Amino acid sequence: DSRSGNASSELKFDLLVNALPGSRLTALNLQESFLRLRGGTMIAHVLPKCQLTSLSLKKTQIGVKPAQLIAKFLPDSKLTSLDLSSNNIASKGCISIANALSESQLVTLDLGRSRIGEEGAIAIGNALPKSKLTTLKLKNNRIQHEGGIAIANALPNSQLTNLDLSRNSVGKQALIRIANNLPYSQLISLGLSSVCDFSIPDLNPPEYKGLKAVISALPYSQVTTLHLESNRIDELASVEIANVLPHTRLATLNLESNEIKDRGAKKIARVLPETKLITLNLGSNRIRNKGAKKIARVLPKTKLVTLNLRSNRIRNKGAEAIANVLPRTKLVSLNLKDNKIGDEGAQAIANVLLDSQLASLDLNWDLITNDVKKEIRRAKPDLKIP
Repeated sequence: DSRSGNASSELKFDLLVNALPGSRLTALNLQESFLRLRGGTMIAHVLPKCQLTSLSLKKTQIGVKPAQLIAKFLPDSKLTSLDLSSNNIASKGCISIANALSESQLVTLDLGRSRIGEEGAIAIGNALPKSKLTTLKLKNNRIQHEGGIAIANALPNSQLTNLDLSRNSVGKQALIRIANNLPYSQLISLGLSSVCDFSIPDLNPPEYKGLKAVISALPYSQVTTLHLESNRIDELASVEIANVLPHTRLATLNLESNEIKDRGAKKIARVLPETKLITLNLGSNRIRNKGAKKIARVLPKTKLVTLNLRSNRIRNKGAEAIANVLPRTKLVSLNLKDNKIGDEGAQAIANVLLDSQLASLDLNWDLITNDVKKEIRRAKPDLKIP
């Protein structure tokens, strides 16, 4: 029954924890193990006695008290990477972690989806300059204006190279502060997906000005990876992005789930050959054949290795345009899934597969007959098809 199953799981966990002090194990992933208070407490107490440098407790329901205990023992542990995401450690747990950062060896910390709120974010911001953190993930944490500003203010004096603030309504002023501090930070990867607050319908939310400031600051920063998904970036905002792209260090740009459409795709396509982009995601942007053709036209002149155009409105003609240039591109991965591409478009791609560098291809396979699927597999048997 469930009781005996739980008892068995607890016994195995107890044996694992008891074995850690005498073990050479340096990485432990307990993701989704439902440790709760008991398990979290046991792990916390063993940290100073073991060799662990990497620990994932993602989605283990450990709550506030175990988080506070982990914080207590952090300075005496060897941990350099800690994942506490998807746990309700709340602001109290986060504040304890923040207070321990300066004396810990942590360089990577993930507190995503942990309900740390404003107080937690402020505490993290205040602790950053004295910490060794290079990677900080705070996705979806109910962080707003003050918390966002606290993190932004710490950027020039921190060692952070990777920061994810996605799905937090940090507000215009925090985004502007991030933009102002970008040139003086060490950031190379920045996550700002879903930072616009659309709870109040507005075609131009205040956060747009903040996002525009971040975009304008990119040429003066070290950022090579930027995530701007789900911000309702429209055709006009796409023009601003296109204008700065050639002057940035960006190698990866994710603009999925925005409102770029054909006009925005055209503007971005025009500058692609002048950019350093290797990975581009324009999925879910209402791009039709016209936009796909504009992108196809410049592909051979770009450095793109990965292109994601999934969930748009591209039909056979758009797919054929991309197929026509594939052998002359550097593309290794192409995603056209959830478009309206049938046999004609898929066959056009199949015809050039052997002469292309593609190693991964995704299409809307439900719209393609078995015969054409076989043609694709026959053309390149090693092709990765999700």
